[in-house]
Amino acid sequence: MTIDLPQELEERARAKVAAGEYGSVADVVRAGLEALELLEDEGHLHDDAFLAAAKQRWADGDAAVARGDYFEGSPREIMERIRAKAGNPA
Repeated sequence: MTIDLPQELEERARAKVAAGEYGSVADVVRAGLEALELLEDEGHLHDDAFLAAAKQRWADGDAAVARGDYFEGSPREIMERIRAKAGNPA
């Protein structure tokens, strides 16, 4: 399967690979789909406050990677940390 990503998303995915967070762009896409499934399963897909917090955490994460200050973990572990920091441990 081949997919075309908008340039910004492709650059972000390649940056994550270059930072050593993922082995390939395909791994980044896979992790994104897993995170999307978690949001759907937990009913957060249309929760504006939760999504805003997740987007902010994503931006904070991008900034941390740019500084070389990040942690590794599965999408599930990352989402658990985001929920805990947002005060939503469910």
